[in-house]
Amino acid sequence: MSCKTVPELFERSFRVRAQSEALRFRGADGSWTGITYAELDRRAERLARGLIATGIAHGDRVAIICDSRPEWTLCDIALARAGAVSVPLYHVSTAAECDYVVRHSGARMLIVETSEHLAIGEALQRGSSELEQIVAIEPEPAGDHMTLATLAELGGQIQQADRRLPKIAPDDLFTIIYTSGTTGAPKGCMHTHATYVAAMQMTAAIGAIVESDLSYLYLPLSHVFGREVQSLTLAVGGCLALFGGDRTKVIEELSLIKPTFFASVPRLYEKIYTLARAELERGGQALSRAQLQQLLEARLEGRAVASELEQGACQTVRELFGGRLREAWSGASPVASEALEFLFACGVPVYEGYGMTETAAACTLGTRGSVRLGAAGRALPGFKTLIVDQEVRLCGPSVFTGYYRDPQASSAVLDGGWLRTGDLGSIDDDGFLTITGRLKDIIITAGGKTIVPAPLEQEIRRSPYVEEVVVVGDRRPYLAALVVADFAAVQKQLGRRPTATETIGRDEAQALTADRLAHELIQEVIAKANESRSRWAQIRRFSLLSAPLSQESGELTPTGKVRRGVVVERHGRAIDAMYAPSSM
Repeated sequence: MSCKTVPELFERSFRVRAQSEALRFRGADGSWTGITYAELDRRAERLARGLIATGIAHGDRVAIICDSRPEWTLCDIALARAGAVSVPLYHVSTAAECDYVVRHSGARMLIVETSEHLAIGEALQRGSSELEQIVAIEPEPAGDHMTLATLAELGGQIQQADRRLPKIAPDDLFTIIYTSGTTGAPKGCMHTHATYVAAMQMTAAIGAIVESDLSYLYLPLSHVFGREVQSLTLAVGGCLALFGGDRTKVIEELSLIKPTFFASVPRLYEKIYTLARAELERGGQALSRAQLQQLLEARLEGRAVASELEQGACQTVRELFGGRLREAWSGASPVASEALEFLFACGVPVYEGYGMTETAAACTLGTRGSVRLGAAGRALPGFKTLIVDQEVRLCGPSVFTGYYRDPQASSAVLDGGWLRTGDLGSIDDDGFLTITGRLKDIIITAGGKTIVPAPLEQEIRRSPYVEEVVVVGDRRPYLAALVVADFAAVQKQLGRRPTATETIGRDEAQALTADRLAHELIQEVIAKANESRSRWAQIRRFSLLSAPLSQESGELTPTGKVRRGVVVERHGRAIDAMYAPSSM
């Protein structure tokens, strides 16, 4: 992959794979359709010229708030060709979050998807002198604003000699991707064409996605993980299938699309794991612990497995992913070990990786022939990893150039060519990286014990009865937890519990409400998590929250990460109650 700028990243595919399918997506009529590389090239070219015709100049920032759909991909390529700097916004961003990013980035144009996004954009435009134009992807909510179709039509009318595309240099700014802001205001990570291309080249070098792949994507393209899958698939000449717009139907679409490559966050793999085990039990194909261990050892050693299992239980599990999956990625946090081992044993190789907004893509990744389950893989070619005072540090060509308009924050994390990640981890003798938590999340109890809460939270969160958990205890005598129960799972369990009065009294049976059962079930989950931990590292009390954590309240980022400080502040009374003398 010899190229220096993002437009060059896709040139080979546009030339060599012109008549091959580039994108597959659900059309307006609900049926699945697609466009070729030649068509993608033509549409992106018209949009790029349209952008220039409206006055977007080399280096201007253009924000886009949109879910993963073909128009996002078209805009991404067109903005790069026009020399503009793309500023992605999560499609679920609140008005306040959009206001901050658009103002801070100084965006001149905002591309919106829905009527809600348009309303946010119009409010921003009234209060911002820099935001000059709004472009609506959908014609329905456009109002007096230009639509994407109009922009493309304008670009099609411009002769090439009249609106020349700018010459892009490797050091030109390509995109500003804002962090989710778990510990404060979001920061704009600046990536040049050179750093972004380097990220794609390193991943392409290990053959993670190849020309013959059909990649299925439901992840947000506004996030580096989803965008990496898009860019790498198109760069190598594969086909990118974008989800149909409803994330509750991802598992159904996997069976329909039958991808060869798939990327997801852990929660979906864990959900499919639960579904797969239930399906095997219903079909009389349940695998024993011994069989799973034999299968796992064979997969890891590259040996063939027994044909009756390969064509029976293992195939049943693989069919949940469409039956053709060659490779899968997982990021953001560790997959539950039992789910990861089960899927790998059944022939669904899920490779975990590690990356940051500041690195544009994965910088460590498990690969075929080089995997250690539970670890986030080894450093990709060209990258270096280092542990200093338990903190993971990274060095490589895809490390960002700094935070936009924030030199102080930039100098705090860029140290002599090394990126200070803020993540805690370890590297074993074979170079495999394991992430154990966040430096800023460390809890120091009143007794002086230092505790990293992430592993404990991850273990509890794996329970089907727990939607979210936040461990607290900084400067307190012991650990406690705020828990959001998954009441749908609890209600399901409630229906399965025996209510025979000979087992328990009638009054007791009637009193066994979802709230009480949730408390009992989560008490069991926490007790189990405490078993392998020292007394000072155990959760002594917990409190069930009456409502889920939300983005609107500021407790969650647009990517679903917990803003620990906000949660602790908002639920201070509940936390204090767990430390009151009456609760001891």
